[in-house]
Amino acid sequence: MHRPCSPGTVLPASPRRRRSPEDTVFRIGSVTKTMTAVAIMQLRDRGLIDLDGPANTYLRSYRLGPERGDFRPATVRHLLTHTTGIREVRRPSGLLRLRDLGETVPLGMPVPTPAEYYQGHLPIHADPGARFMYTNHGFVTLGQIVADMTGLPLDR
Repeated sequence: MHRPCSPGTVLPASPRRRRSPEDTVFRIGSVTKTMTAVAIMQLRDRGLIDLDGPANTYLRSYRLGPERGDFRPATVRHLLTHTTGIREVRRPSGLLRLRDLGETVPLGMPVPTPAEYYQGHLPIHADPGARFMYTNHGFVTLGQIVADMTGLPLDR
């Protein structure tokens, strides 16, 4: 049985829980959003990206794809401000797994790259800039932009 806990709560290790190995790869989450945003701003300061330019201009590994043809292009600024129109739960079955708080990979399975996970396409469900929709997928995409523009993975 799972017990809810407050944000920031540290759960003690238990004999039933296995600890994550030191080389475990974790997806970008709230802790790394700040560092991802700093890396994006450094690229902007170096003149390599324009915050108001289409994100697909800088994204090489997969594409952001609007569901409708009348949507404006999603920009880097939209990704930074959670106004891109990307849903947090990508598939209806994700609503049944709210305890996981996002997408998961079974223990022991390799973590796919964003390009593999999104299969080359991350859908945009609302007109970018029209409304706030909190999503980790936007910051995964920002991390991919950093990797695509520098030739280095975000953790380097």
